[in-house]
Formats: sequence, C-alpha cells, structure tokens
Amino acid sequence: MAAERRAKRARRLIVAGVALIIAFLGFAGGWMGHGLFHQQIFIARSFVEDAAAAHKVFTVETRHPVEVTALESGHLTAWLSKRLNIPVTQANLSGAGFKFIGGRLLSSRSGAPAAMLMYQDAEGIRATLYLARNRGAVPSSFQFFSSDEERTESVYCFDRDTSYGLTGAHNRETLLKLAKGVLKAMDGA
Repeated sequence: MAAERRAKRARRLIVAGVALIIAFLGFAGGWMGHGLFHQQIFIARSFVEDAAAAHKVFTVETRHPVEVTALESGHLTAWLSKRLNIPVTQANLSGAGFKFIGGRLLSSRSGAPAAMLMYQDAEGIRATLYLARNRGAVPSSFQFFSSDEERTESVYCFDRDTSYGLTGAHNRETLLKLAKGVLKAMDGA
C-alpha cells in the first residue's frame, strides 16, 4: 500500500509538473507573440506616418514639389533604385487619370534612404508614393491609414523587400486603384 501511495503521489507530481511547464510555455509564447505584434504595429505606423509627412510637406509646393522631374524619369528611377537598393519603377497611372510629375530622395525615420514619387490628377490634386526598403515588416496586403488633421488617406503594404505607402486627399477606392497600378508596375520591374 505504501508503494501504491508513493506511485500515486509521483504521478500527481508529474502531472502537476507537466501542467506547470505547459502553462509556462503558453505564457512565454503569448508574451513573445504580444511583443512581435506590437513591433509590427510600430514598424507599420512609423512607415505610414513618414509617408503622410512627406506628402504633407511636398504636395503643397508649386515650384519645387519634386527634385527630379518626369522629363528625367529614367535617370530618377535608376538613381532611386541604386540608393534604396530595391527596384523603383515609375508607374503609368494615366489610365486612372493621374500624370507623373517626378520624385525625390528622402530620409526615413530610421535614417535609411526612402523615395517619393508624385502624381497629379486633372484637377491638380496630388498623390504621392513613398517607398523604402522593408526594415522588418511582415509582408501584408493593403491597409488604410487616415490622417484626420490633413484629410488625407494612405494605403500601404509591405512585400519581402519593399514598403509602399500611397497618400492623397482622394477616396479609398481611388487610392486602392492607384496602389494596385503601382504594384503591377513594380512587379514588372
């Protein structure tokens, strides 16, 4: 009987130990997942805020909205591709009613190079594409970000190498159509 009681006690201790290990692993996994989730939110938010800030600063310019004009688009895309170390292509969005104006080299919040390509519709309303090398964001589909203060919308996404942010004072449907056109052009690069 004493041996049977010791065996039962040992089984209970083993079960309790396994339960504690499972609980600890669940807690540790949840904590790590929580951290990764918040890191991804920070990366995405920082990127889209940089895109919205660049849009705000440069779209109001009448004389110098871009550093290199559309007349030198080949030079512009080659230069930006080299600086960002990702392929940069000027998308033809004329089918959506947008004309390419040009672009410029920028700095991101992290200090890494970024690029902005600017487009304009027939009414003179501008949309900007902010591009940067992906710095750790998980590839994602299109997501929206609204800047209520500026009445602008941004649609952004990440692929393995590149982060894309398209910003403008346009409705979401227009921005999404433009973003799809941009990605189609970039995929063909």
